[in-house]
Amino acid sequence: MPSREEYPWLEQALAEVFAGNAAQASENWRRRLEPLEYTTLQYQVRSDGTATVWCGQTRHDFGREPKSKKLLDGLDDAYRRELKRLER
Repeated sequence: MPSREEYPWLEQALAEVFAGNAAQASENWRRRLEPLEYTTLQYQVRSDGTATVWCGQTRHDFGREPKSKKLLDGLDDAYRRELKRLER
């Protein structure tokens, strides 16, 4: 599992959304993602202001850099689609 330093954007989003319960929310995500072999989380903001989040090999695109709630929705979408991809 990546360290907090590698994904400060996720920590910030969790802290904002869960207002003080970021550690538990992060742990829940870790438990959900850890069983997926080779699954990593990545996030990128492009020069045009759009952004993408990846869960493993599956991505979710945003029309602009997302606020915390949209970021978590995008992570959830990418996670669920990655699970389906791995089940094939």
